[in-house]
Amino acid sequence: EATYTFKNWDGVKNITSLLPSEMIVLDFIQLMCEGGCLPSAQANKVTISEQEGNEKIIPLVSSLAAFVATLSKLEDCTASAYMATCVLRTVVRLTQGPCPINQESFVLNTEILLSLNKILRYQLQQKFSLRFRSGGDKFSSSTNVKNQHVSDTLVEVIMDTLLALIEGQPLTSLVVERVASTIDIGVLHALMMPHEFDEPDHHSNAAGNSQGGYFRDIKSLMD
Repeated sequence: EATYTFKNWDGVKNITSLLPSEMIVLDFIQLMCEGGCLPSAQANKVTISEQEGNEKIIPLVSSLAAFVATLSKLEDCTASAYMATCVLRTVVRLTQGPCPINQESFVLNTEILLSLNKILRYQLQQKFSLRFRSGGDKFSSSTNVKNQHVSDTLVEVIMDTLLALIEGQPLTSLVVERVASTIDIGVLHALMMPHEFDEPDHHSNAAGNSQGGYFRDIKSLMD
């Protein structure tokens, strides 16, 4: 509920000052997953999700997915978009390597893919309407610059999340099938490919090439 108070952040220099202090838990989980493919890192990822031996199990995988679902409903809220980025970076750390147990848990046992679809569709809507809202200049204010940066970063992290969820999975696996049948590839294509109103400078070109690579990597696994 309190997240709604984040909608107007004009004059705020550091968006992290608006976030709940509990967000530090996500940093802790990410640090536990440091090491990528190392056995210790993989063991930590499984321990975080399964918590074998604990008297009380905290459903972290479903909790993270539910958090993303809640944040996906707060569409016109830049701080919520930033929070979603933090949560999804944690999902990436928990699944990349890959970690099949966590991949299956997120994809098959939660509705995180539906939440990602909702966010992507809203970001696409914003991308096409931004030019008109700002009177032809999408960077008409410092707030627009900050908002656009947060939105672009969120989309990039969603791409990272999708790649992490299917990393190392056989093309015939239920995980890949579920991702391919749920995520709207047309929306991904529209978001990742540069458009005529995008800035023609070197930053935009570099981003366009990077985003195009993202799309090709994901699409090749879904075709």
